[in-house]
Amino acid sequence: VRDGCAITGNHGIESQLGGILRVPLGREHGPRWIEVRYTRQVTAIGLTSSGDVVSGGDAGELDLWGSDWRQRRLRAATAHTERFEDLRLAWAAYSPRSITAICAVPGEPGFVAVNACGELTAWDGERLVTAQLAVRGTPRSLAAHPDGGVIAVGVKQGGFARPRSAGVLLWQLRGENP
Repeated sequence: VRDGCAITGNHGIESQLGGILRVPLGREHGPRWIEVRYTRQVTAIGLTSSGDVVSGGDAGELDLWGSDWRQRRLRAATAHTERFEDLRLAWAAYSPRSITAICAVPGEPGFVAVNACGELTAWDGERLVTAQLAVRGTPRSLAAHPDGGVIAVGVKQGGFARPRSAGVLLWQLRGENP
């Protein structure tokens, strides 16, 4: 939620263009469609600590949206990495490079995002830094500790036959990573 509006991506909506749907929580105005250029599908939405919207796409794209709703491309589509072929996952909702979750880091200007194959990307307000999680499965959620030093990553490790199988990994943003 930003500026009294719910913000969501076009998850599952058939479209030639990716987009963000901005829906006012009051009844004064109707929904507004915001086109995301060079993205087929928006798969994750998040905020920075300063309240800017961040969108992630199905091909690993990352965009920052200021208060004027102008798109600032931080990262274009990424290449598929063969390292993940051994996961043997059914890619129904995401592709291996789809951004699955985004969260703000308290006390920092940027955000952290993760893709379906466990590549964690941090943006510090100026540059992107990536790291590969050492846990098998598809990350589906992120949360930051209020002090900003640790990120929790929820990882789906099972498939349709074992839906309860999940793991959580704590990743330190400062100092040594586990």
